Amino acid sequence: MMKPNSTETGLWNSYKINEWIFFAIVIAIGILLRWMNLTERPLHHDESLHAIYGLYIYDDPQNGFYKYNALLHGPLLYNILPFIYDLFGTGKWAVRFLPAFLGTFFMFVPFIFRKYFHKNTLFFLVTCVALSPSLVYWSRFLRHDYLAISSMLLVLWGIFCVKEQYAFFPIIVGMVLQFTIKENAFVTTSLLLGYVIFESLFGKLVVKKNKHSFHVIWEKISKHKISFLLALALAMFIYTLLYSAGFKYSQGILDGLYRESLGYWLKQHHIERIAGPFMYQTLVLSWYELYFLIFTIIHMIHFYYKAKGPYLYAIITTLALAITLHLSLDTHLNQIDFLYKVLKIKIPIDFYPFLIIVVHAFNLVIFYLKRNDTKKAFWGYLFFGTLFAYSFVGEKVPWLASYPLITGIIFLAIYLEETLILDNILNLRSWKKIPINGLILLAIIILFTLKTSITTNFARSGSSTELISQVHTEKIFEDVIFKIQDRLHYPMQENPVSVLAYNMSWPTSWYFFKHPNYYFISDGSNLSSYDYVLADPHNPISDPNILSTHQKINLAFRSWWVPPYDTLTWSEFFSYLFTHNPSRGVGSSYFDLYIRK
Repeated sequence: MMKPNSTETGLWNSYKINEWIFFAIVIAIGILLRWMNLTERPLHHDESLHAIYGLYIYDDPQNGFYKYNALLHGPLLYNILPFIYDLFGTGKWAVRFLPAFLGTFFMFVPFIFRKYFHKNTLFFLVTCVALSPSLVYWSRFLRHDYLAISSMLLVLWGIFCVKEQYAFFPIIVGMVLQFTIKENAFVTTSLLLGYVIFESLFGKLVVKKNKHSFHVIWEKISKHKISFLLALALAMFIYTLLYSAGFKYSQGILDGLYRESLGYWLKQHHIERIAGPFMYQTLVLSWYELYFLIFTIIHMIHFYYKAKGPYLYAIITTLALAITLHLSLDTHLNQIDFLYKVLKIKIPIDFYPFLIIVVHAFNLVIFYLKRNDTKKAFWGYLFFGTLFAYSFVGEKVPWLASYPLITGIIFLAIYLEETLILDNILNLRSWKKIPINGLILLAIIILFTLKTSITTNFARSGSSTELISQVHTEKIFEDVIFKIQDRLHYPMQENPVSVLAYNMSWPTSWYFFKHPNYYFISDGSNLSSYDYVLADPHNPISDPNILSTHQKINLAFRSWWVPPYDTLTWSEFFSYLFTHNPSRGVGSSYFDLYIRK
């Protein structure tokens, strides 16, 4: 699929001092962005869930093992966390160590595949990953997604860097690890299988190639049967070991494979627990990854300028169709169930990304397969296929944008390199020879991306105005919890302090884990016996006696920003792009804190 770049293979040792300085500066900034003030942002409720399930295993491996729950995803993360807690303790820094470590490692991944890229492409890839505002954010947030992406990198390493007779081990283990991490492994597998089928049929029916994907895969398996079977056995053992919690919970094996996982997420897709338009992920990528948007547009303009003919006619026709549907269905789109509920087209502007992504993906794949350029065909398909898949899924969450971002960065780097666009922008062989237009564009992109990264991850860390994780825990809530935590550990009176989280255990439970005087189950009686009671105003305390013994304080708990999708104007779009200050739509929730008088 990708051949070593013969013109650059021998140049690894010929990097000039200014190029090494550039690498060092970018990587140093990337490391600072990932590790500096790692504990500053309050713990998100998802982070607290993931962290505490790791604590259950850490505290009692025999009885606290993870039993598969589709909402919480696969078991691998929870089995890694106890090792981290053992090394670094159980504080917030340890909770976020794994994503920060993996996020740092990602900056060096392009060097692993360096023989396939020109130097300019390495500069592009390292800079994009190091400074990316959203990749930095998810490097400071405990989720499964970096593990899922790491398992795919393991697959790529096996395909491109490992000797053929051993390659099945990282490839198969990496693919199966996906299923021990997160259910979007079904999406990834479907996308990969879709490409193999399409490319094989295209090779048989159109181009008449001697070898196509299915043929090559079967040939490799036939040639290395023992290696394939051993790798498959190892992968199945790892899967079974993790889902059965060390062979203690056999029900988890089939639950994770299909019994609970598939049904649950198909239901979520139809329910749309967190709803949003088809263009949701496009908005996330636009607002947090300006460089990505710029280079994607450059790629599309350049592609149709070069391809012309039926490809250009197809995209122009698609654009005309999108405009027609937009104007004709503007006011009653939500009345057409097939569009609104099945295709997930929620607002008129959704027609543009929906149709353009589909048609452009087909144009790319067909164009490059006809020229036997499977490298650009595959990565173009994977980028736009991933963007379509995660735009289509019913539950709209921003961390899913990291998948098309990663695949898109790789595709854009390959495309911009081989079409010589990067040579005009990143000609770093000599500082004196950088074209002035390329230098200006490069400087603007790097500075703006760095500014967005700092704003999102430091200046407004956890701010309600950031769409990037949708819901944010308020700093004041965490500060109050820490003060109560201190009272629990260092009581000011002889009797121990007691705390009840009444109908709001997350993320509270992580802060008070294993403390004997913390409670989160109550029938609502005898509430006045606790020193502190945290209650959700939407499910208020009905005991009137508590006000005679406790002082009630209403404090901020969570905040969020949901864009006004239906009425979002272009001025609001660009205003948020440059300032991240929404003009409307900011929401917040509060909690009641009862303190014994």
